[in-house]
Amino acid sequence: MKERELEEKLRQDGEKLEIPESLGPQQIQKKLENAARTKRRPWIRAIAAAAALVLVAGSGLLLSHMKGEEGQDYGELYSAVRDLSAERDNQAGVMLIDRAGSAGLENSAKTYSGEDAATESFSDTNIQVEGVDEGDIVKTDGAYIYILDRDYASVSIVKAEDGNADIRAVISLEDDLTAQDLYVAEDRLSVIGTRHTDGVDGETTAVTYNIKDRRAPEKAGSVTQSGQLNTSRREGSYLYIFSNFYPQVPESEKKIEQYVPLVNGKALKMPEIVLPEKPRTAQYLVMTAIDLENPDRACDREAVLSSGDTFYVSRENIYAASDRGPDTKTTEIRKFSYKDGKIQYQAAGKVKGYFNDSFSMDEYRGSLRMVTTLDGSSGSTCNNVYVLDKNMKETGSILKLAKDERIYSARFLKDMGYFVTYRQTDPLFSVDLSDPKAPKIIGALKIPGFSQYLHFYGKDHLLGIGQASGENGVTAGVKLSMFDISDPADVKEESTLVIKNTYDAEVLSNHWAVMIDPQKNIFGFAASGEKGASYYIYRYDNGFRQMLAAPTGNSSHNVRGLYIGDVFYLVRTDEITSYRMSDFQKIASLKI
Repeated sequence: MKERELEEKLRQDGEKLEIPESLGPQQIQKKLENAARTKRRPWIRAIAAAAALVLVAGSGLLLSHMKGEEGQDYGELYSAVRDLSAERDNQAGVMLIDRAGSAGLENSAKTYSGEDAATESFSDTNIQVEGVDEGDIVKTDGAYIYILDRDYASVSIVKAEDGNADIRAVISLEDDLTAQDLYVAEDRLSVIGTRHTDGVDGETTAVTYNIKDRRAPEKAGSVTQSGQLNTSRREGSYLYIFSNFYPQVPESEKKIEQYVPLVNGKALKMPEIVLPEKPRTAQYLVMTAIDLENPDRACDREAVLSSGDTFYVSRENIYAASDRGPDTKTTEIRKFSYKDGKIQYQAAGKVKGYFNDSFSMDEYRGSLRMVTTLDGSSGSTCNNVYVLDKNMKETGSILKLAKDERIYSARFLKDMGYFVTYRQTDPLFSVDLSDPKAPKIIGALKIPGFSQYLHFYGKDHLLGIGQASGENGVTAGVKLSMFDISDPADVKEESTLVIKNTYDAEVLSNHWAVMIDPQKNIFGFAASGEKGASYYIYRYDNGFRQMLAAPTGNSSHNVRGLYIGDVFYLVRTDEITSYRMSDFQKIASLKI
């Protein structure tokens, strides 16, 4: 059943339904939890359906489907994929631009449970939402450093102690796997990537290893799903994987394996697939959840006939945005709740424009706040601020901001939002979002250059990392800006620093590339220029103080910095160098 028909039916049924106390949300949840511990019985499906209906009646959520429905008639799905594929093929010369982005805020690293468990503080991947981990090429648990080498398809496990490093094991990955994300959670290490085979769009694979014995990792299981890996997240002991799948269109709808997404080689059933009322593209967003204690199977799986271009994942919900299709001026956002390895479709909404990256979205007190850029038909641009409620209905907006400029970075914190637009100057806008029905711009600071990454630095400061530029718009080096946001209506650029002879830094497009800890007053990243690349570390005390400039070769990409206790480790795919954080003097180096 399509979204609109089922949503309307659920709404009507929910309005008529009187809910007995025995079917209250808490009682239903208890019954489901008890049922999960026993062998599945026919009545469990009835409880699940009743629970879904109760939740609709009680909260107004709109569900596109209920898992567990019988019937596997793929006819309507096949027709939609066939028609959309034909429409796509007829649009020769049209290029689809993937604006997928991911996201960065505070670290949520956990110590592992082995005998060498860490006792000191340590940094880990820079993430957007505290408690929702993101994959990267380097991870640490405070005792070991884990390094993904994409070139040689391997993961090195390195013991790190007091600045000394020792290789304990090297995991050789399969040659045809283009690895992208690395996760470590206690005694589990997971590598996620894409396999490309002839005639197939791609297959995303998540391989998990048992690393209780760091000297002898053992493969614990793997899960595959159709399509190329877009991004992933880890919350607790569950991985959530998101891939984009372009199906083939066979002559017969019976060849379901060609146009229906597969997970571990099995086609999704129709109740697991959301079919929009008006699908816009012949593509699937495929989602799976993996329990790291049982990593050889997906504990849940879901798909929607839509692309997934930009993802924002809060502690409770997944927001998947798609700006593809014939109407390129509109972005559709689908909301899925998730918890303990279960994914449930909730609602859909749409806004004008497209997102710069995942930092353009933020959830707070049930509202989704966002900022988009809208391209006009004449080549001009403008920017919009939107607020959507829990049902993905618009409650407030600010339209047509900063004409002929576009969003370069954004950051939200509670009732405030900050975003940077750019053409030749860098307006930093302050947005008061305390009233979801009436967001308003309360400040706009214009300065040369632009910030491509923003990070709150203590209570009253906002760090910007971007590029300096003159009035002619020509960039002139990587620029650091510290903004005083103690008065959001009167933001000031308190201090700036342009790193000489630089023009590129991975952090400008990838937030994982920056190590940052405002409480320790330290941040670092690699930047490159005509004289090569270096990793720079700074502190801020009414001005930027450079603590380290360590050469990293010719590239500033695939370089990570982290600290364990009082030691800083500069990590490349072929070498680890350690420094004392008291004076940043070199301790040792290890070739890997």
